[in-house]
Amino acid sequence: RFMPIAIIAKIMARELSHLGYAKISHDAKSLMQEAATEFICFLMSEANDQALAAKRKSVTGQDFISACAAMGVCSLVPN
Repeated sequence: RFMPIAIIAKIMARELSHLGYAKISHDAKSLMQEAATEFICFLMSEANDQALAAKRKSVTGQDFISACAAMGVCSLVPN
């Protein structure tokens, strides 16, 4: 299951808004959709591993923060 492409397109357009008008091809949107979905799956898997290591069935926000740290993407976690 993929994230809706409309949401991906909005995020991409917002990030490119400083350029003025930027047209984004369907191929670029599709590729970003796949990449975002894969990243979320990797992050969820790592967060689930954190929860299992703590002997919990539910994944918490802290599990996601720890997963980001384990994956080396701490810059994505707000302070």
